[in-house]
Amino acid sequence: EVKIDRSFVFRMATDVNDATIVQSIIELGHNLGLCTVAEGVEDQMVWDRLSAMGCDEAQGYFLSRPVPASAVTRWLEERKAMAERPVPTKARARGGPGNGRERDLEVTAAN
Repeated sequence: EVKIDRSFVFRMATDVNDATIVQSIIELGHNLGLCTVAEGVEDQMVWDRLSAMGCDEAQGYFLSRPVPASAVTRWLEERKAMAERPVPTKARARGGPGNGRERDLEVTAAN
C-alpha cells in the first residue's frame, strides 16, 4: 500500500505540480503492484480527479468525519445493506460512519 499525503491531495485541484505528484505516485504504486490510498479527500472535485487518475482508495472528511467507536457497528450494518445492491467496484473509498459518501470512487450520487 502506498499512501498519498493529504498535503498533495488537498492542493491538487489548484496546483498543477501537486496534481502531477499525485498522478506519479498512483502510477508508481500500480507499477509496483501496490494499492494507492489518497489521504485528505475533502471535496467532490478531488474525489472525481482521483477516480480519473485511477487511485484505488481514498479517505478524508468528504467521505466521513471522525465518529465515536460506538457508531462503527451501525455503519458496518448500513454498508452491508448497501453492498447487497449492485454498485460499480472500480475503487473503494475509506471512510467511517458519516455522510453516506462511503462508496466506489466512480459513484458520486447518494444511494
